[in-house]
Amino acid sequence: MGNYVYYRGGPKLNARIDEVKLERSTNRLKSSHGVSVYNRSDHHNLNAHGGAYTLGSIPIQLRVIQRGKDTSHYEIVPAQALALTFEEYQEYLDQIVLTRVDLRRKENKRGD
Repeated sequence: MGNYVYYRGGPKLNARIDEVKLERSTNRLKSSHGVSVYNRSDHHNLNAHGGAYTLGSIPIQLRVIQRGKDTSHYEIVPAQALALTFEEYQEYLDQIVLTRVDLRRKENKRGD
């Protein structure tokens, strides 16, 4: 979605079963819910989970969608509905490299 840089709170992209929607008859994931990320490195939820980490390239089996009232909140979801099991989803999440954001360096660049 757009050319945003996305950020995760903390150094891991570990999915929880309660973050995704499962089609029980096939045991495959719907493409409507997933792991939360944000398009702002200063979002308050990031600090609550270990600080901001930039997401690297996202595998083509996944995509990022905006979800909820918070316009800076996004979720990494399966690119196609019912294409992935929970385990496959986690394997693709594990391919995304997370890099710690140095907010002090960012502030200095802006002259703050």
